Amino acid sequence: MLTGWWGVVLDAPDARELARFYAALLGWELVNDGEAVHPGEGTSYIAFQTSPDYQPPTWPDTPGAQQMMLHVDVGVTGLDEELARATSGSCSTRPGIPSASTSTPEWGQNKVRIMRIFSNLSELKAAHGTHLGFTEWRAVTQEQVDLFADATGDHQWIHVDAERAATGPFGGTIAHGFLSLSMLPVMMGELIRVDGLAMGINYGLNKVRFPAPVPVGARIRAGGEIADLTDTAQGVLGTLKMTIEVDGVAKPACVAEQLILYIPA
Repeated sequence: MLTGWWGVVLDAPDARELARFYAALLGWELVNDGEAVHPGEGTSYIAFQTSPDYQPPTWPDTPGAQQMMLHVDVGVTGLDEELARATSGSCSTRPGIPSASTSTPEWGQNKVRIMRIFSNLSELKAAHGTHLGFTEWRAVTQEQVDLFADATGDHQWIHVDAERAATGPFGGTIAHGFLSLSMLPVMMGELIRVDGLAMGINYGLNKVRFPAPVPVGARIRAGGEIADLTDTAQGVLGTLKMTIEVDGVAKPACVAEQLILYIPA
């Protein structure tokens, strides 16, 4: 029995088999009589319980107010093959973590997605000050950096000349700060959805800072917080404080206040 811990419990057709799979995939340890996995420190866990009438979950047609949505679609067939593929050469040395060679992990039918959903602007306004969590990790590739350089005309050697950059101040090429910034709208779309709108418009930015570089090949993710919501003649102007993190780096790569104008239907 797990007491004093927090986590998520998932229904599955075979709890122990699915727990074994995730323990091997993530490099976590099996606990709770083999029906849960734990990272080895802290009090978080993922547990599984056998459900004879298990059915794959589906997205609700009408999500509830400020719903934290967790959609898991897992099975227990072919797990050995799935584990071999997920931990093969296409993945990094950290168990279960996709390598920089792919920005979207392909785990067959296994899907996990978390999003904060608001059914209208009133519910959004009630969530002032709420942290929205974090996006999935994604890799920043040299191809992305080169394409951004071509699009903007910024071909500074620290971004595009790998040979010269190897002996430069960062030990390799780094992404443009504005490339990281340009990813915010897409990453924000992983964190929040507001229904009942005619549209949402990118209204600009307030403060923007780039405290740390993003090395090419690094993985980044974004976290978001609803910092302010102001009524306007057109709708509600939202200020979302977005922070882009680099995997394994203490300082954020980007901190920005993004403005979104939510226009009601």
